[in-house]
Amino acid sequence: MPYIHMTKFRKILVACCSVGLWFISITAYLLLTKTNLSEIFLYIPRAGIYFPVSENFNIGVLLATLVALVPYAVIGYFNDRYIDDIERTLPDVFKALAEGVQAGLTLPYAVRDVGRRGYGVLGKLLNMVAARMALGLSFESAIDATLTKYEIPSLKRAAKILKIAYESGGRTFEVLDTAARVYGLLWSYTYERRTSVRQYVMTIYASLLVFLFIGMILIEAFFIPLTTLQKAQPVPIFRGLVEVPVYKAVILYTAFIEALLGGLIAGKMARGSVRSGAFHIVVQLFIVIMFFAFVIPAVEKIGLFPATTSGT
Repeated sequence: MPYIHMTKFRKILVACCSVGLWFISITAYLLLTKTNLSEIFLYIPRAGIYFPVSENFNIGVLLATLVALVPYAVIGYFNDRYIDDIERTLPDVFKALAEGVQAGLTLPYAVRDVGRRGYGVLGKLLNMVAARMALGLSFESAIDATLTKYEIPSLKRAAKILKIAYESGGRTFEVLDTAARVYGLLWSYTYERRTSVRQYVMTIYASLLVFLFIGMILIEAFFIPLTTLQKAQPVPIFRGLVEVPVYKAVILYTAFIEALLGGLIAGKMARGSVRSGAFHIVVQLFIVIMFFAFVIPAVEKIGLFPATTSGT
């Protein structure tokens, strides 16, 4: 998939698309599940607020948020892969260019030769540089038109290095060889950093799962029996208990917030940018939805905990 440059107009377009998808998704979900709007909110006198207790509605909110984030997450995921492909092959490309110049080729011919060998995304870009030179553009103009049209820092740096190497005359090989070694060190550092923080990213996912399981145990093994006992034989010390669906909704929305913040943190840790967290948010929201839509009902069905009738 090609790189999608997120201009201001495209960001606004994706944002509008996401908002539209959110409303369409939650409306379609509520219609399909035949959710009664009058049963969505429950008034809690002690707090003086209306709280959403309908499981269908609450899961619909999470599902609509997931669907709304998918476009941005997909764009970010493929853009990140595009950039990774470039940064991974930069050391090999500059090494091949240096070897071509050392063998007697001029830099423009070395660029054309290296582009024909492959090298993924960067090889295709070098082919585009060669094609523009064949159409009459100068080397510098072809480099600028191809490598600097997107806001990718690594490509902009590579374009500047290539122009400096072209202008350096007899020291072209030294410039390219030095760039190859520097890019190799940079990619090694990047790969090592991502490998080292991967365990912390997995910890974020594990913490979400632990929270969900603890929440399920609290609801099914503590709040449900206690509320049932309070209704059968009121105890003054437990007079402040509310309906079980309220506790379920609190756990669900807490997990929702944890998925949002945890996804942003995971993106920042893994790639150094919170924008890359959209993919992690989508994955964690999917986990929360699956847990409340399938895991908890399955646990109640097989009788591991006392069953209850929840608000729909």
